[in-house]
Amino acid sequence: MKIWLKQILILCVCSLALFSCEKDEDRVYLNVGASPELTASASEVVLNSEEEAEDAVTFTWTAPAYGFKAAVDYSLQFAVQSTDFANPVELSVGEGRESTLTVQRLNTVANQLGLTAGTAAEIEVRVESNVASTVEPLYSSPITLTVTPYFAIIEYPSLFVPGSYQGWDPATAGTVASVNDDQVYEGYFYFPDAVNEFKITPEASWDVAYGDVGNGTSGEIVEGGESNLKVNDAGYYLLQVDLNENTWSATNTTWGVTGDATAGGWDAADQNLVYDPATGVWSATLELSAGELKFRANNDWAIAYGDVNEDLLLDTEEDNNISVSEAGTYEVTLDLSVPGNYRYSLRRL
Repeated sequence: MKIWLKQILILCVCSLALFSCEKDEDRVYLNVGASPELTASASEVVLNSEEEAEDAVTFTWTAPAYGFKAAVDYSLQFAVQSTDFANPVELSVGEGRESTLTVQRLNTVANQLGLTAGTAAEIEVRVESNVASTVEPLYSSPITLTVTPYFAIIEYPSLFVPGSYQGWDPATAGTVASVNDDQVYEGYFYFPDAVNEFKITPEASWDVAYGDVGNGTSGEIVEGGESNLKVNDAGYYLLQVDLNENTWSATNTTWGVTGDATAGGWDAADQNLVYDPATGVWSATLELSAGELKFRANNDWAIAYGDVNEDLLLDTEEDNNISVSEAGTYEVTLDLSVPGNYRYSLRRL
């Protein structure tokens, strides 16, 4: 009889222990308290390219109350006002409760959100706190920040390209730039006509001009050459000039993106972009996967760009694939209109 009572007692104790564990587990998932509270050191910021390394704004926030001890990871989320953070730009900031953004970093965020350079716009900022995948994140109430971004153009040594495409005026002509200051220049031009003629001038005047030594398409230039340089067929051309060798070339280009973030992956045909002469920008609305991509011309690797610094400026360095963190529908834009300052954007719709 005593043995039987002892067994019943043990069974009751185990049942109570199991019930207690279940309640503790419920508490891990459900006992969530106060969200963090976010504040900023400024409510309005005008960004200046000459102050890129300086601090623009500091965000601080309180610790959330989860009802249990856990390490918390924080992220700052930025969104266009009144979008309910549908497509935020997110910056991971680790376990600290303060983050200072430099002028350059905040300007990059503003560009990623599609804000117009030189125009003040209101964005919303909130902090997200995470402790585990099984626990819903906590968000602070959003605060409003008015930001005026800039388009940071780097001035490189340049040559002017007056021609029939713009009225033969050196003062308003497009330019080619020497990024390495080595007398080798390049830039992109939209030539609209079946036959397009132009010359090269070192200044925005006709004091000195380079022309062709033959019929305009020989690939050689000479100071004072009487023949105009010439390209046949309308198109978007990469114009390259080498004053060390006194040569020039023009390559007609069309543009697209390729990569494992695009349909078909790296080995498939490029996802094509469409050029708008009114804006000078290539663009397309594309379905992208989480992965990487690059921009390239003519479905080939001879002319291709990525972004090694993740600053929205394109470059030709190695290991410069552009990351797409989340699958979705994106507006993809490519702007090659400013020599040496080639830009792009991936805006999730």
